[in-house]
Amino acid sequence: VPMSAPYAELAQKFHGYQNHCGKLQKHFRFIESLFDMMSAKCAIAEQLKPRYEQNDRAYLKLVADQLLPELAVKVENTRKLYRDMWLSTNKPFGLEVIDTRYGGVIARIDSAISRLNAYLDGQIDRLEELDEPRLMMECQDSIYYTKILSGSTRIWM
Repeated sequence: VPMSAPYAELAQKFHGYQNHCGKLQKHFRFIESLFDMMSAKCAIAEQLKPRYEQNDRAYLKLVADQLLPELAVKVENTRKLYRDMWLSTNKPFGLEVIDTRYGGVIARIDSAISRLNAYLDGQIDRLEELDEPRLMMECQDSIYYTKILSGSTRIWM
């Protein structure tokens, strides 16, 4: 299900809220940033596999050189907004868990850039992760994250 447009609409909606909400302004800035980040992430995900299958190397280069680095900046900005929001209402304890999660997203973006560049430079002849069928979300499953995090059976949670 394409989600980039709904996330973009929500980001725009929350942009309008942040200037009218005093104490909750940090919350609305974070939410807007989160939806904007998710819109960008989904837009890449919606196009990457079909464009790879069409051998659209120009698009893959755009993703590696521009879209993923821009997404990494959005992730880092969202992390900082979350940190500011957290510290405005909570003690710092537990924030390290969120930092680790955002850090993992940034590391995966870096790995995706590396893999795309290796493919585009001819170092590898295919992207196995894009040759596989997409894993679909099962909303009724409360541990769904651990099932689609990786195709590896070695998930330590």
